[in-house]
Amino acid sequence: MELLKQVGLSQGDDVQVEVKDGKIVLRKKEQISLPEGVDAEFMDILNDVIKEHDKAF
Repeated sequence: MELLKQVGLSQGDDVQVEVKDGKIVLRKKEQISLPEGVDAEFMDILNDVIKEHDKAF
């Protein structure tokens, strides 16, 4: 738990996982407020589509 405190994480925080230069990177997921009428599930689907077609974007 001391390691988590050093990077500003606590139990229950959402994290983002990515591989960069052959290393696994964990970082605290930024909390964003969505525009009214846009739900989190829609954003998850949109992110998945963007990841699948990232070269096109």
